[in-house]
Amino acid sequence: MSLLCKKALHRCQLTWLLLAAAAAAMLLIRLVRRRRRRPKPRQGKLRVAFAHPDLGIGGAERLVVDAALGLRGRGHDVTIYTARHDPRRCFDETRDGTLRVVVAGDWLPKRILGRCYALCASVRMVAVALRAARDGPDVVVVDQVATAVPVARAACAAPVVFYCHYPDKLLCVNRQNPLTRLYRAPLDWGEETCTGLADVVLVNSRFTAGVFRRAFPRLAVAPEVLYPPLSLDAEVAEAPRDAALLLSINRFERKKNLGLAVEALALLPPRVRLVLAGGYDPDLPENVEHARELEELAARLGVADRVTQRRSVSGDEKARLLARCACLLYTRGRGVPCKRHRRGASRCNTGRRTSTSASCRSRRCTRARPSSPWTRAGRASPSSTA
Repeated sequence: MSLLCKKALHRCQLTWLLLAAAAAAMLLIRLVRRRRRRPKPRQGKLRVAFAHPDLGIGGAERLVVDAALGLRGRGHDVTIYTARHDPRRCFDETRDGTLRVVVAGDWLPKRILGRCYALCASVRMVAVALRAARDGPDVVVVDQVATAVPVARAACAAPVVFYCHYPDKLLCVNRQNPLTRLYRAPLDWGEETCTGLADVVLVNSRFTAGVFRRAFPRLAVAPEVLYPPLSLDAEVAEAPRDAALLLSINRFERKKNLGLAVEALALLPPRVRLVLAGGYDPDLPENVEHARELEELAARLGVADRVTQRRSVSGDEKARLLARCACLLYTRGRGVPCKRHRRGASRCNTGRRTSTSASCRSRRCTRARPSSPWTRAGRASPSSTA
């Protein structure tokens, strides 16, 4: 390399360094000014901001809504900031005005050429965090996407709580492709680094806490367990019991392994029926494709007339299904909820919260493959006479 090129490169590096220093100085001045003029909470009342990527009807969204309702019931001022809120696919509390919902960053892409979901989610959450900081919250609760943690801390100088449902780096299991590894490397590093910047890290179970420590060995932070809450005030739906109805409540995603329930149904008597209920977003290609795959699988196994898909069910409809069903199916290897609504449960014997299921304590959990153990478990269920 010529001397002229070296000098030009050195000048370029120096210019970037000066720009970075100037940006850091401006950010520091802004933080000091914001900290000075931010009004103090009134008589213990806090302004709490929840930052969530997509306020749909999944388990993570239910947790955010319940936490927001709990804080609101204690007299705090709560606002949920999200990159997407579809009134056709959300919980009632976020639609009827019970909770204040602010949408920011929805104009940003959710994917690039059908890929890069994690990258786009990170960018969208940065926009959400910046919008939340404009209202000067006293506490920011970041859900799922850790990229928003340092942005929230820098933009509003408020304590930040990060809720980790499961490390995102572990959800990408197919890394044989060198391009995938190259794409995931900065995302994984950023997830660990940003998570470590939170003032408090919460996880949904002791199992997730152990996975968290193994996934992020560089972090000295000790995650605290905050279990998803239950609504004790809700009325239990009354419906006639159906001894031949099996129920699965999961999003229409391949990782939920819903095909296992369909395969098991094909080995059960013809009077047994299956309802696949869960979150469904027509804008997500995987939801559309997997729903079609499940229909094709049911047709191929000859049980299409015994399988019903209930997409994006409401809370009331979910309660009615839970009241009617004889057995609740958990087809995923991990991520099993604690609550079973006093129904028999057949689930895979891998993953978290097996200790909270009576059937698992009595060694009645079944493995994911083949379907025959699932069939035996369904026949042996005390609440099913199939």
